[in-house]
Amino acid sequence: MHHEVYVECATCRSGYARLDTYDEEAREILSRKYAQLWAINERTAKLYIDELATKSRPGTMSADLPSSRLRALDGKRLEGDLVLEIPVQSAPVPQWLIDYAMSLRNPVVLRDETGRVYR
Repeated sequence: MHHEVYVECATCRSGYARLDTYDEEAREILSRKYAQLWAINERTAKLYIDELATKSRPGTMSADLPSSRLRALDGKRLEGDLVLEIPVQSAPVPQWLIDYAMSLRNPVVLRDETGRVYR
């Protein structure tokens, strides 16, 4: 499991984006947001999902940086499921948001820190 992985990003000013976690063994590409999804506005919720689905989608190259070379990740393509990890929710996650996340070309699984997947 690799934390704070830099990946290539054509739309980012620096040319790189930071991914929270890449788990090669579990084949998961994870972003973490500490938000109650039911309580934030629609635009922000979709932004969290879209950011992961576009900047770190499967096939994205890890950046050729010293931190990547130390982990033998430089030049590797990310492979696996996209997971937006959130805290345990104190109210139901809106179904429209779950449906939105799963309808993308690169579907995003919404999962809380205990492992519960929102479907």
